[in-house]
This record gives sequence, C-alpha cells and structure tokens, in this order.
Amino acid sequence: MAAEPTLGSLFDESYYANNCGAPYAHDKHWLDFFGQIADRIVTDLNPTNVLDAGCAWGILVETLRDRG
Repeated sequence: MAAEPTLGSLFDESYYANNCGAPYAHDKHWLDFFGQIADRIVTDLNPTNVLDAGCAWGILVETLRDRG
C-alpha cells in the first residue's frame, strides 16, 4: 500500500515549474499578476492588516507590502 502524499511532496519544485500555467518564479509575470490582485484588495477593501495563509513564495504579501 502506497503512503499518502504529504503537502511537501505535492507542492514541490516540479509543481511550481509545471502546474501554474507559467513556471512560478519571482519574475515580471507573477509580480504583475499578484500586483493586480493587490491593487484590487487595496482599492476594494482598503485593509489596514492582511493575513495571507498558505502564501507559497509570498509574492502577494510582497506586492501588498509595496502598496503600504
């Protein structure tokens, strides 16, 4: 009987390289993508604090931080 996969084995280097539509990296594509999400969060919700649980590499957190 095979062991159940762990989150670490499901979301490994191969996952981020092959399963996100474009290789997941700290690059213009993903900074623009998460930047648009951050802009909507700031514009629509105007939060004073944000919690991003399960933030992968933290690019959304970074773009929110850049917007204050």
